[in-house]
Amino acid sequence: MEQDKKSLEGQMEHLKQIVEALENQDMPLEEAMALYEQGNELCSAIGKMLDECQTKVEYLTKEN
Repeated sequence: MEQDKKSLEGQMEHLKQIVEALENQDMPLEEAMALYEQGNELCSAIGKMLDECQTKVEYLTKEN
């Protein structure tokens, strides 16, 4: 079963695949730049998700 690309784990796995492709494959510059851009967008999305999680945890720990 394919991981949900919208979940944090799914996005991190997709980012890992992009990094591995960029590190291990000889590809045309245009393709490498497209993958790099995709990876950059994923990093931003993952960072946002982690920030939201941190905010929730801080909120929940202040309540108790």
